[in-house]
Amino acid sequence: MYTSRKKVLWFAIITRIVILKLQVIFNVLIPDHHADAFKRPLDSAEKVSLCDQIINFLFNGLTRWDGEYFLHIARYGYTYENTLAFYPLYPTMIRIIAVILTKVFPLFNMQSTMIVAAILINFVCFVKSAIIFYDLTESVFQNTVTAYKAAILYCINPASIFFSALYSESMFAYLTFYIMLGSMKCMPNIYFPLALSTLARSNGIVNIGFPIYFGLKNLCNSERIETHGRKHNVLSILWHILKLMKLNNYFTILSVMIISLSPFVLLQIYNYMKFCTSTFDKSLLPVHILQYAVENNLILAGKTDSIWCNASVPLAYSYVQKTYWNIGFLRYYQFKQIPNFIRDELYLLGFFDSKAKSENIVKDIQL
Repeated sequence: MYTSRKKVLWFAIITRIVILKLQVIFNVLIPDHHADAFKRPLDSAEKVSLCDQIINFLFNGLTRWDGEYFLHIARYGYTYENTLAFYPLYPTMIRIIAVILTKVFPLFNMQSTMIVAAILINFVCFVKSAIIFYDLTESVFQNTVTAYKAAILYCINPASIFFSALYSESMFAYLTFYIMLGSMKCMPNIYFPLALSTLARSNGIVNIGFPIYFGLKNLCNSERIETHGRKHNVLSILWHILKLMKLNNYFTILSVMIISLSPFVLLQIYNYMKFCTSTFDKSLLPVHILQYAVENNLILAGKTDSIWCNASVPLAYSYVQKTYWNIGFLRYYQFKQIPNFIRDELYLLGFFDSKAKSENIVKDIQL
């Protein structure tokens, strides 16, 4: 008889296999949408074997959109300015696993092994995230049934495909759930997954709030236990406030913050040194990478004329998101987007049989 935790493990594995199979089927049946989006430049001189063609046929549907960026970074690094919106942990792991796979399976070229490596990483990270999510829910609610149902729903959530596509969602979800659970249990080495989460996604820096909150909460709870039953006066209250401000307790929290944020700071320094100084030698890049930059008007590393380079705090992420995708705080919520909001709401409420019909309604409104 399987325990609830074991059932979650196997259900997560089965759902990942089902998602991969469905991806193959729908990728064959449904034609690709030809969007004006980034597509990683491929080396025409690279040999493509029958094995590579099979990998491309089976899993090419998972490489769209952000996956194109991650695969490009994994192989060539941060060559274009727009690639700085994607953090390095996931593509670095793809690169490491791919190098190992090329030794084990020499018939595959680097592009194929990177695709396989990314799928393996997402598979493992998702399964582990489902288990950690079960443990986290059980720890919060103290209820096995609630934890089991929550984990099952997590495995079949509507955005499940993004956890199998070549995105960093699975890795970030695993790290975030681990940080939450570790913060609750006051694990001493919580700074390590915290540091990794800041290199996985930009919002990983928010995770630092979990150990700070639980650290302060446990500190306050311990002081309440010590003072329980004692007669309080002004002097005793002041004394306990001073005890709460013990330097060693706050030094521990501060050290966690510094260690966790140091990789993020080093990444910003790396981005600045590579893109805002003229020390980077463009001749080190392959010809097809340079040609793609010229054809698509992309900014290469080593140019010093980017606006963010001259900012008082030179952070590339927000500038790249705003410049290349018009993404920013509340930037999407504009008056011209009202027809799209109406379309999405009517579609979700079941007023249309397909999204195509709802899009036609939007066009009529806009006209």
